[in-house]
Amino acid sequence: MEQDMKKSNKEQTDLYEDQNEFDESQIKPRNHKKSALDFRKYTKQIWLAGLGAFSRAEEEGNKLFDSLVKVGEELESKTVEVTDQTVKRVSCRNQRQG
Repeated sequence: MEQDMKKSNKEQTDLYEDQNEFDESQIKPRNHKKSALDFRKYTKQIWLAGLGAFSRAEEEGNKLFDSLVKVGEELESKTVEVTDQTVKRVSCRNQRQG
């Protein structure tokens, strides 16, 4: 699943870059050229930051999930121990009384 997400991120990045390729000669002269280039650079940085945030959230989410599973396993283990001890005590009491 993680590989599929990374592949999907790569495909999205490639698609974005293909859609946003441009020929600098097509940009109007004057100050528009510099501002258009700055704008494209800035929008690409925003796009890349978004991909990075998505990847980080996915990575941290997996770590959190694994951590929660570990805590759950520990709690389940303690619960089973307490339950087993309680069942033994009740069984011993019933045997003494019966």
